[in-house]
Amino acid sequence: MDDGREKRNDARGRARILGFLLVYGLWSMVYGPAQAEAGMKFKISASNPSEFNEQTVSVKSYLPKGIQPENVIDAGGLEIGYDVKQGQCYVHKEVVLAVKSSVTYVVEIDDIWLMDGAELEKQRAYARQLRDELQDSEYAEVAGQLTEGIEQKIESILEKQEENSVDKVTPIKHIGAYEFNQQMSASITEDIRTLENMIIALLKGGTAASSPKGRPAAGDGLSAKEAVVGPDLKMRDTEPGSLDMGEGYILEEVMTQLNELGKIKGGGCIAEEALRYARARDISLKENESMLLSVGAENPSETEGQTVPVKYYLSEEVKANDVLDSGGLKVGFDFEKSLYYVFKDDVSLQPAEKKTFEVKLKNKWIIDKFYLFTLKVHTDDMAMVLRGQEGFETARQMNEDIQAGIDSLLERKGSLDFTEEYMASFRRGEAKLKEIEKDIEKMEDWLVKTGVVPAMTSQQKEELCEEARGRKTAIEASGGGEGSEMMKEFKLVAGTIFKGKSPATVVTWRIIYGIVIFLGVLSSTFYYVQIKAHRSTMLDALTGVFSRAYITERFREELRIARETKTKCSLLVMDVDKFKTVNDTYGHAVGDIILKEFVIAMRKGVRATDLVGRFGGDEFLIILPTGSKEMARKIAEGIVRLVEKHKIHIKDQAFGITTSMGVATFPDDSGTADDMFNKADGALYETKRRGGNGVTVV
Repeated sequence: MDDGREKRNDARGRARILGFLLVYGLWSMVYGPAQAEAGMKFKISASNPSEFNEQTVSVKSYLPKGIQPENVIDAGGLEIGYDVKQGQCYVHKEVVLAVKSSVTYVVEIDDIWLMDGAELEKQRAYARQLRDELQDSEYAEVAGQLTEGIEQKIESILEKQEENSVDKVTPIKHIGAYEFNQQMSASITEDIRTLENMIIALLKGGTAASSPKGRPAAGDGLSAKEAVVGPDLKMRDTEPGSLDMGEGYILEEVMTQLNELGKIKGGGCIAEEALRYARARDISLKENESMLLSVGAENPSETEGQTVPVKYYLSEEVKANDVLDSGGLKVGFDFEKSLYYVFKDDVSLQPAEKKTFEVKLKNKWIIDKFYLFTLKVHTDDMAMVLRGQEGFETARQMNEDIQAGIDSLLERKGSLDFTEEYMASFRRGEAKLKEIEKDIEKMEDWLVKTGVVPAMTSQQKEELCEEARGRKTAIEASGGGEGSEMMKEFKLVAGTIFKGKSPATVVTWRIIYGIVIFLGVLSSTFYYVQIKAHRSTMLDALTGVFSRAYITERFREELRIARETKTKCSLLVMDVDKFKTVNDTYGHAVGDIILKEFVIAMRKGVRATDLVGRFGGDEFLIILPTGSKEMARKIAEGIVRLVEKHKIHIKDQAFGITTSMGVATFPDDSGTADDMFNKADGALYETKRRGGNGVTVV
């Protein structure tokens, strides 16, 4: 087994997902006053599911990121701690719980998920001032459109914030609205930065001094900035997006951005050619807007109904607003992991019943087809303009390889179902796209080194496209001739005419804008892959407990933690008495049912923080991360009694089973995982020697 820290930490994270947390910390809002400045109240619950033993429980629950100790209005009787490594507050307490009892604490914190309305109004006023300064310039129309968009975004933020105030919706929706508004706010900041860059471009171009508004020129006792924007316009020098006339500002970058804005209105060569390519291939650029994720619950018992919890963590990209329909589940947020999940605490299942919940998610796992077509156009353009240059044959081969790679991505099938197969396909496609982009960068570097272009900017790409389009048109007009070989290479473009009705203006706008700002380049990395992808290695297929590989790996990890924290850790090894006789007499089908029922009975006696795994055959392990040897003995004896009284009915025949157990505790009995297992296993066989149905403690 790999004892590497990274692998163990990943395993530890997966176990937290699947395990029943004793301190389950399902944060839910206790609706308070309707004032916007009111705090948010959450409840944190802990329970003792044991039917036999009183337990001391360590209650610990992380608070949302961003909450500082001073933001805790009322800790509800818990103590406040701070995790320096994670930079996150938590509340905690040691509490003694009686058999089958529970306790709930209510914690009130400041509502930090609000956008500052006053700051939004400042941004609105600032954008209007910038627009007014540009109204007599060549950028007036674009500036007006940007400012109008900024105002619409501000109104959207204010409306969404009002609709999702703490007195109207759940905390998850409230926080989800804030996340959405944060994205909108970032867009506003970018738009304001663009307006500022227009002002800078006017100054650099000398337009400001001759402004029809009669602004004073620089040198008349005013700074250069005041000469452009007027002495009454307050500039935010220390904030992101403020005008910066300091050394190091590159005018070319500003002009490139402004040229791109101009292409939004009139289209662009690359965008137009990409649409032609797509039409020639008869490939739709539309993607599925949503996907269905199937979350299942299953009762392994064929004789006994159960009420089970369901909890499924979503990937890092998924936010609250991306869950379009939870399919009967609730949406939660794990503040420690910063991940959303869907859950239900009490799913009632009849014997052997399976239930599936269909969760509808916004599709965020798309490789943009339009972006792929723009890459095809761009690489074709580079190969075309390199014709006649030294090394052209190499450039042609590079283009062919890139085109083949892009074609393989275009052939990738979409899906309506969010499955592990689809995710694997997406990850392979994303990796392939990154390889293609690197190869395109190599071609671009080559183009610059040969001196064909001074630098590969967005504007230069458009100029290359225009030049390549002109050459293709000339080759077509000549009927081939000298360019017949090149015509064969570019027959897709030469033989294609954009026919039929053009796309709607708003659609074209979105598409062109997407390519201009290079949307579609996917760079997301999954923090958590979906649980289903790991079921085969993590869980035992028959009983649903952890597999041998996983439980032994976790045992080593728990021993390491116990060693570092100077705490105790116990291992219980058990099997079903006379199981081989049952298997030989009634067959493996009956034996499988008995193993499932054994796990159901045994789990009733363990704590939610304990870990259960199947070692092989009818042999199982239980790891007790905390507690003395005496506590381990009590838990083991409780399990023996539960198994003994659990009756199994198979085809009108009743079966009774018992179990034998061995217990070893760190550091009392051993200091290594292998030695501890051997001692617990030896104690198990000592129980067998005495007749079974009991416990032996090392």
